[in-house]
Amino acid sequence: SRSEATRRESCILYLPLETSVAPEPVMRILGLAVCAVLFVQESSAALAVGHETLTYSVDGIGTGAFARFPDLGNQQDNVPAGVLVLWHGTVLAPDMGTLEQVYNDDDAFKTSDLDDVIVVMPHQLGLGATLGTQNQKWMQLEAVQSDGTALLTHVYDKAKTKYSLADGTVLRLFMYGHSQGGTSSLAYHFYYQADADMMQKY
Repeated sequence: SRSEATRRESCILYLPLETSVAPEPVMRILGLAVCAVLFVQESSAALAVGHETLTYSVDGIGTGAFARFPDLGNQQDNVPAGVLVLWHGTVLAPDMGTLEQVYNDDDAFKTSDLDDVIVVMPHQLGLGATLGTQNQKWMQLEAVQSDGTALLTHVYDKAKTKYSLADGTVLRLFMYGHSQGGTSSLAYHFYYQADADMMQKY
């Protein structure tokens, strides 16, 4: 959760509808600007035990993802069954939901059927660590490509260390999304297929 209030500013400019004065002088002389600064405390649910926040960069901007790396114990191959990526839908934090709520409420991250699968949900720029410092890049396909590639590169590197994966190990990749995330999932699927380096990992 964020420990400090999120600052949001809104300004309203009031001008008379009918005037014979040129627009620019009107704005200088008669304009009345009223700005209200609101401080809203963002409350976030804690992640479940065994889940963590990853940190990495997208185009030089620090961001993150929620994830669970399964404990595979002493399984012979010690290789996760795959990586499942959830591309979340529109989140209008902090007033209309938080990323933690979306992540915790998703059944895919709670079912025991996926106990041997890495599950991960990218925050995407404008949310999570970059809430209030970056604009959300809604439905921008190049942003999805950058975010997805940065995420999956980080996940693969972490998995290779955690599970001592042999060079050349290819992990199975599963993606799904809802609402806005459905577009992200479909778009990144095509980017992934055209990325020879990524297909060496997944």
